[in-house]
Amino acid sequence: MRSPQSRPCHPDGPYGPQGGERRAEAFFTMLQTLHVEKPDRFEYVAKRIKHLCTDVNPQWLPRTENYETIYPDAIRVWELLPYMTELESLELRGNCFYGRDEEDPVHELRGPTPQLRFAKLSGYIPRALPAWVLKAGNTLERLELGMLDRPISTNMSSHPEQIPLPHERLRAQKGHENTEAESDVDSDGEDEDNGNEDDDDGSDWGSLGGEAVIPRPLGGCLSSYQDNELKLPKIKHLYLGQPSESSYFDSVLEYSWSKRAEKACYSDWRKIIQASIPTLSTLVLEQRPAADYIENDGISEEEWMENNTTPSASRNLIKMVLKVLETDKSQGSLQHVYLYGIFVSILDDGMPDPEETSGQLMQLLQGCGVECEARVGQWCFFDRNPGRAMWGDWYGDDESEDEMEAGDETMKWDDLWCRV
Repeated sequence: MRSPQSRPCHPDGPYGPQGGERRAEAFFTMLQTLHVEKPDRFEYVAKRIKHLCTDVNPQWLPRTENYETIYPDAIRVWELLPYMTELESLELRGNCFYGRDEEDPVHELRGPTPQLRFAKLSGYIPRALPAWVLKAGNTLERLELGMLDRPISTNMSSHPEQIPLPHERLRAQKGHENTEAESDVDSDGEDEDNGNEDDDDGSDWGSLGGEAVIPRPLGGCLSSYQDNELKLPKIKHLYLGQPSESSYFDSVLEYSWSKRAEKACYSDWRKIIQASIPTLSTLVLEQRPAADYIENDGISEEEWMENNTTPSASRNLIKMVLKVLETDKSQGSLQHVYLYGIFVSILDDGMPDPEETSGQLMQLLQGCGVECEARVGQWCFFDRNPGRAMWGDWYGDDESEDEMEAGDETMKWDDLWCRV
């Protein structure tokens, strides 16, 4: 893996993060142009690419300096990837597709089976991409997924930037513009206590009627796989990250969260963990408690993580992981589990509270000889107006150790809560 500072898109570069995006756009539009004008040359160049680490804007197309599109029907950026048949490592952070009532038009990636050893997909990613990456299951050794579904703008705007899609099954109800067709369910398909089934902030796939719609984790990517059908025989390191709810008891906003998006995400994760367990050495689970930018007025990230992390946000995730691990008590070759941003109640003796699901997971792992650490984590900062998240783990730590003042004892995102 590259260090963050060595990445072309790192903000410490000569042109800041915009410089990295400009280089990425120039790279992809060059390939798009070759695909149109010199297809043989395009295939030759694409096959020479072994490592790719970049931002991606799905709407990039070849253009003039005056922003006039040269080839409006050119191959889409995501569709270039299958031509890179020699890829060994792939790190992508996707920007969202700007369509008010549209989703990314790329629904399938066709081409040779990739031979990836390492893949990291972060940010706004179409479902077709992880489905394609996981075709490389026989060669993947390290997999990191922190993917987001398309954002949904606040319902307080008269001209929202992004609205629910037709297939998201909203129904009109007297006195309520956006409500869900069905009640929410938890990740195991069981009914949750849901007193707001008919409230404005109820919804299908995204709590789409809220003042502040929490960014949704991407799910439904592996719906074509049956249980135990996915094979990942070489995976050693697995990272799975998502936005999550916070405790909003003193917030000025009404937040809304999609149980259906959560369920779809955990369905995919369950299949990935099941396929990885026989060879997996390190498992990292991260939740980022969501906060709209207005919360930053007088509240720091450290205070938010200390005071607003809630056990209800991680309950379904931990239940799912517990079920997978309890199926195979040996846990294969698992040695380390790291929990970031997940609520852990600590008893007086420093051990996790077994009354909480997170404590039950940590105790199970301890009993199996697996080291487990719960760490502070970071929030999911987002702007409710467009609905987009600042998914900022791409560059590594924003603040270098050298810039921290001597004696600074403020809580850091990787500070340890508990270890067993």
